[in-house]
Amino acid sequence: MNPIKIITDSTAYLTREYRKQHDIVTVPLTVYYGGETIEEGAPGEYEPLLENMRKSSEFPKTSTPSIQAFYQVFAEAAAQGFDVIAVTLSEKLSGTYHAALGAAQMLDPRRVVVVDSLSGAQVVRFLLEDMWEKLPGYSDVATAAQGMRETAKRVGFQFTVASLEYLKRGGRLSAAQAMIGNLLGVKPIIQVKDGLLVVKERVRGTRYSLERLVHGIPQHVRRINVCHVVAEAQAQKLMHTLKARFPGASIDISSLGPVFGAHLGPGALGVCYLE
Repeated sequence: MNPIKIITDSTAYLTREYRKQHDIVTVPLTVYYGGETIEEGAPGEYEPLLENMRKSSEFPKTSTPSIQAFYQVFAEAAAQGFDVIAVTLSEKLSGTYHAALGAAQMLDPRRVVVVDSLSGAQVVRFLLEDMWEKLPGYSDVATAAQGMRETAKRVGFQFTVASLEYLKRGGRLSAAQAMIGNLLGVKPIIQVKDGLLVVKERVRGTRYSLERLVHGIPQHVRRINVCHVVAEAQAQKLMHTLKARFPGASIDISSLGPVFGAHLGPGALGVCYLE
């Protein structure tokens, strides 16, 4: 088997250090905000933009990478002798998967394979780490990609939001639902299920919503990531709760970027996990 090059999109939110360590190439999504089109960067680089979004009434717009953007990095990796696995944001949440698939079809499908993560954010990191552990047992890039797809069935991602306004503006809630929810202090627990956003339950109050996030994690969990949109203090508290509840799990924190922030809003808090 040829060496494998991993390509992701920016919503995996891998740090630049992590990308460099594992030789990962990231194709950015973009955010249109404040009259500018901004490529999504890496954790540690977009906090000022997220703070501006938090203070502003302007609703940012997002867009996916082009087929050409993926083709360029795929072709370069193939020319260097790599087989390619591209892991993207869920097909049902973004056009990113289809852009990558379109680019792969312009090359050798035996050497360039696209995997739908069925989710996003740190779920992608879990898929990659699980694949690397099992890589010696795979015969070719297609088998490795299929193993990753199987692992994607064992991951979860659920979150809650600070305000329903961003979900309303993004078309996930009606104006009436958002108004009533905000008045009553109702917080949705949203789950990414089979690649789609599904409201798992609705609870009243921030404290109870965080309790339900913890309750929704399977007991036999291996990895947990607490992810947030400019909500570091709340994320730290949630991490301490999780460490007490799941002492055998590896648990860390990461920040979500402007693309997720545009749809969930500042203050969003979630958990990604691998069973």
